[in-house]
Amino acid sequence: AYYYHDVTSKEFQPNSRYKVTLKKGLRTYANELKEDLHYALKTGNKAKVILFDEEKPYLSNRGELSFSSINVQRATLIVERILDDNLRYFVNFANANKKHVPKYTKEVFNKTVTLNQQQNVKTRQKFKLSDLSSDELAVGVYKITLRYDEVVEGKKEERSESKVLFLSNLGITANIGKEQAFISLLTLDKADVVKHARVELYGENNELLGATQTNGSGVAIIHYPQNAKSKPKGVIVRQGQDSNFLALFKSIQTPRIEELYRTQERFKGHIHFQSNIVRPKAKINALLTIKDRDFLSASKLPIKVVLQELYGKKVHEKVYHTDNYGLIDFHYQLDPNDRIGDYRLSLFIGEKLIGSKEIKVEAFMPPKIENQISTDKESYALSDLIHVKIHSAYLFGADAAYLPGKVTLNAQAKDYTNPKYPDYSFTNSQLQKSNINYYIDQMEEITLDDKGQQSIVFSNKVKQKVPSILEAMLGVTIMDDAQPVATYKKLNLYPYKAMVGLKLHQASLKKGEKLEGDVLLINPENNSTINRQLFATIKEVKWHYTYTEGHYNWEKELKLVDSFPIEANQKFSRAVPNNGEFIVEVHDHLGGHSASKAFDLFSWNYSNISPSDDLKSVEIDVKEKLYRKGDDVKVRIKSPILEGKLLLTLEGENVQNYKVLNLEKGVAQTSLKIKETMHQGLYLHATAIRSSQKDAKLIPFRATGYKFLKANREKHILKISMDLPKVSKSKKQISLKLKTSKPSHLLVSVVDKGILQL
Repeated sequence: AYYYHDVTSKEFQPNSRYKVTLKKGLRTYANELKEDLHYALKTGNKAKVILFDEEKPYLSNRGELSFSSINVQRATLIVERILDDNLRYFVNFANANKKHVPKYTKEVFNKTVTLNQQQNVKTRQKFKLSDLSSDELAVGVYKITLRYDEVVEGKKEERSESKVLFLSNLGITANIGKEQAFISLLTLDKADVVKHARVELYGENNELLGATQTNGSGVAIIHYPQNAKSKPKGVIVRQGQDSNFLALFKSIQTPRIEELYRTQERFKGHIHFQSNIVRPKAKINALLTIKDRDFLSASKLPIKVVLQELYGKKVHEKVYHTDNYGLIDFHYQLDPNDRIGDYRLSLFIGEKLIGSKEIKVEAFMPPKIENQISTDKESYALSDLIHVKIHSAYLFGADAAYLPGKVTLNAQAKDYTNPKYPDYSFTNSQLQKSNINYYIDQMEEITLDDKGQQSIVFSNKVKQKVPSILEAMLGVTIMDDAQPVATYKKLNLYPYKAMVGLKLHQASLKKGEKLEGDVLLINPENNSTINRQLFATIKEVKWHYTYTEGHYNWEKELKLVDSFPIEANQKFSRAVPNNGEFIVEVHDHLGGHSASKAFDLFSWNYSNISPSDDLKSVEIDVKEKLYRKGDDVKVRIKSPILEGKLLLTLEGENVQNYKVLNLEKGVAQTSLKIKETMHQGLYLHATAIRSSQKDAKLIPFRATGYKFLKANREKHILKISMDLPKVSKSKKQISLKLKTSKPSHLLVSVVDKGILQL
């Protein structure tokens, strides 16, 4: 047997001599050296190699190509180019895969190059593409190959290294929707829009689906028929002598092309179980509703209903028909052979699943007792004592005497709101972010008396400054044998006798506009106003980041830029000297409370990147509301790309509206009108692109962002009110008065209260 061990060291140099000594005592698995052994070692030259730089295949035809080489003195440079007539075949049949480039190329020229490098030294080489030929390289797809010879065991062998280059100055962004291709073109060097370029859309089997020219915004919209043979495969664009392509086999955002061609079911099924848990051999009752995408009821529609074990056999399958209201009143009696466990009820139209929901079948024991919590008040000042009375009784009426349990009191921060003063902030958000979650956390063990009652008093001990008010949660857990039964009650705690309210007339200011707003000082328990002097500060927000091991570490800096006294219950106006993001805080030094609001001053020379783990993301800010056809959506954009172009689209199944804007200092502001009827909602999609000539460091070439706009669907809301007696004797009929905002078909369920406590 023989053993070996690799020794690696940076101290070993090529073409050098070394003395190697194996020292006495060196062990192998079974042997040990009895004396030192000496050897002479001579290293050879480094192997010949050529290495192209990392994968950056997109270059300008006026750019430079670089590579590294070791011990290669002469090489043959071979340049191949995909023929213009073959470009669409490469895109559509080969999915623009670089491995298939040689199938579509023709050799343009070759030449011998002398590298003249020092032996055994890695040398970086580069040359201008314009030096490869007396004529400027045409744009297109190239394969650059360097071939050289190496002697191996006395025989000369050929080696080669290749790189595929895409030479163009046309950048393509494509949004593929149903029967619509939305394509935007920008120059790569300056991020300018490309006007009057020819755009061709190809489908399966190289079929031309449509062609057009870009407009003044560099946008081309192609409408194509939607069928199995016309799935878009690629885009080819040409302007003058320049051309480029975009293969559509991989999407950088959802949905993918194949997802667009999946047939979307028009209807959706909704399942409403009478109870989400039933006992064995019980009856499962459910109301099934079928609605279309516009929330209209689907009447007289055949629906296949399948009930099966979650990971097992079907126990029921039947086709039902919806009534005039799109409803199915479903009942299924479990038999003794149906096992306990999880089941799923599924709804199908044909073989298409349109809805499902799970239900449990268990031999459960519902709670036998019910707890009640009563307090002397519903809200307290922080200095008040909270008097709590607890009563527990069995559901059939007897008191739950002498049962053990516990009472807990927890409190978290809550924003105070006052319906008399909408749009006012009564919270200092900066203080809220710096505190821990729980302000109060107390627990007491109790035992109920012979009447199932107990009383306890809590004092409120808070160690942190509260940003607004506190929401306290009283919890009572009583042990019924081994089963805990818990009940909770919420209370409001008011730490301050006077609270500051702050409202800004505008949260986004343009250059030259003043910060204006209203300030309140009120007693939160009776809404009376208090007059005294308050103090305001304005702080500028700055974010700084470092990039370490693939992660962004953000630090927030607050810089005081202004402070001034202000009278309570008055309006105020203040000039803001700089652009940026700010926080205004108003303090009541006497009472201790403060409130804050964030605002920003917007102009074209303002930029402040916000915290993000991905600098490829664009921030989209719109007013949170329900939108409908005809609304103007006011949009503000913040981008990590400070200068370039911004493409903003309003998208449903297709692009409904769009704008191309200039990005200056990373911000843009505009509005888009909703021109078509909204169904479930629309997306705002922002794509920012920078010039490739700019030194970007960590900033990407492209950044994107999405924002969902909710549709106003209030017309589909059904309002229900009930009037029923709170107490009734057993086995008696009760009278229910039900009122709905529209003609409706109702399912009324009466469920045991113990089950609802599970």
